[in-house]
Amino acid sequence: MKLKIAIILFLIIVAVKLSVEKIDDRAILYQVEPQQVIVSIVEPCEASVELDYKVIPARITCYLETGYNMANGQYPKKGWVATSDRTIPFNTEIEIDGVKYKVGDRTNKRFDRELITVDIYWEDSLESCLKFGVQYRDVKIFNK
Repeated sequence: MKLKIAIILFLIIVAVKLSVEKIDDRAILYQVEPQQVIVSIVEPCEASVELDYKVIPARITCYLETGYNMANGQYPKKGWVATSDRTIPFNTEIEIDGVKYKVGDRTNKRFDRELITVDIYWEDSLESCLKFGVQYRDVKIFNK
């Protein structure tokens, strides 16, 4: 921050042609010829910013209790999802509309198309699951 201020002051002094006179270790600035000064600050940019997640579009559905364990061996419960993307490891956290879930199962291969499907385990009623229907959302997939 101090370096930025020093650079800006230097640019102003050069652009406005200010003279500096020292008296008793104090600097006195006075204007010689006023001119228009344009100063722009360019923030340094990190070459590679690594995010801890990626965002992808997905088809969101919900499913009710099946009576079977998920592919990760656990019984389905609230907070778990199944995905059609078999490259996403089990227990990976994903976020849909600010709610976090964990991947614990896979959907049927017929849903393995260009747009991944995320199937949310639904503990509510069949009616609310049907009302939820099929939605399209951006999903955050967190790196493990």
